[in-house]
Amino acid sequence: MKRFLFDIKSDAIVIEEIESMTFMNPILSSVYLRNDQFYTTTQAIVPFSRFLVYSQEGDQMSGVGDYPDYGIEMPSMVAVDVFSGQLISNPQKDKMVLAYEYTDLIEIYDEKANLLKRIHGPHQFVPDFDIGDRSGTPYMKRVFNKIQHAYKSLAASEKLIFLLYANGKTVKPGEGETSIHHNKVLAIDWEGNPLAFYELDHAVTSIAVDWKKRIIYGLDRIESEVYAFPF
Repeated sequence: MKRFLFDIKSDAIVIEEIESMTFMNPILSSVYLRNDQFYTTTQAIVPFSRFLVYSQEGDQMSGVGDYPDYGIEMPSMVAVDVFSGQLISNPQKDKMVLAYEYTDLIEIYDEKANLLKRIHGPHQFVPDFDIGDRSGTPYMKRVFNKIQHAYKSLAASEKLIFLLYANGKTVKPGEGETSIHHNKVLAIDWEGNPLAFYELDHAVTSIAVDWKKRIIYGLDRIESEVYAFPF
């Protein structure tokens, strides 16, 4: 992680790197900064916790939170893949939302990563996978036509959360880039109440939202185009 200094001049923006840090454990793409601490989703198994907490200097402080439990026994190194998800925060409400990739589950946490609520989305499916073996190390084996996909991209305002939803689809061999494009968007509030379920007229791989103009922007990686959907 790096910090930069921005200086706006008459004809240019000057960006200067002033500090960088390396985290001790692998982290996923989701990081939440609260005061002087970072909360990250992680693939670490020591400690085996839902989040890792780091100081502002990048020093690991603790692990917090538990993984979901569907009564499916699995090694910890498999669970970190099965329960991979995306995190988004709302500093105005001191909350975070974690939406899972392979199970139709959404979790709401407070600013200290205490679980407040778990809710299921439209289809309520649980993870379905095989366990493979690599030289004695178990791993999550992704099987065509078996693993269902859930939440792929998140956008949030102070009041709303929009989630690009794969609609429980499975992936067929040979689908390539089309397999990561989706056209369903679930809207909930920060209490976990479902508000709307949108169907886009073009599939996209990620979303961003202009909340004032009420436009969902979606990226099509196949066409390298951005589409705009009013709502």
